[in-house]
Amino acid sequence: MTRRAPGRDASRMITMPVNLTGQLSEVKASIERLELLLADQESREDETGRRELDETICGTPFTSIFMPAEGEGRKRGLNALSLFSGIGGMDKAAEDAGIKTVAFCEKEPFCQAVLRERWPGVPIFEDIKELRGDMIGTPIDVIHGGPPCQPVSVAGRRRGKDDERYLWGEVFRVVAEIMPRFCVFENVPGILNIAADDICKNLERLGYSVGICCFEAAAVGAPHRRARVFFVAHSESGRS
Repeated sequence: MTRRAPGRDASRMITMPVNLTGQLSEVKASIERLELLLADQESREDETGRRELDETICGTPFTSIFMPAEGEGRKRGLNALSLFSGIGGMDKAAEDAGIKTVAFCEKEPFCQAVLRERWPGVPIFEDIKELRGDMIGTPIDVIHGGPPCQPVSVAGRRRGKDDERYLWGEVFRVVAEIMPRFCVFENVPGILNIAADDICKNLERLGYSVGICCFEAAAVGAPHRRARVFFVAHSESGRS
């Protein structure tokens, strides 16, 4: 495991190795240590001390982590399926990285309206429980999204799988049906001691190597911390 203590020119990030099953206690301890370091730093740091996010994610250069493989993938670029799309924040980031979102899955009418305005013509599937891999109609290289956080958030009752909004099982099903080369899922830090081990195990069973990264919004210049956890999974045997 590696941990980067944040200096004035460093990203607020910890990076983890692949195959994290059984190592979550070490991950949690690292995050607690990082929180203490950040609290100490923020007491001394002014706005000019902030730096842009380091261009690595889970120990891999960011510019290469989503490079298409040789052959057809490299010719056409990368296609993404967006789950729990919201108003398209992750899709805008993917677009900026050269990844094309070819389908959304989002049930909220307001969010759907925003997606239609920003990405006209891109299909929107409403319910992940009814979404099937063969409904997309185009090769998928990346599945990304932010499953509902209420079942694990410290702001709620933290019922995990006992909460009807816990939809990770549907996520694993869709991933298994499509088997993209990459998966990127975002959630709140509260997921680490409730569901992260289960998430890693399920993705590893499907043949993925999994890394966990923790970023703060302040790392990219926002005036608040807003830590978020990202699960980044890669499989060389993906169908895309």
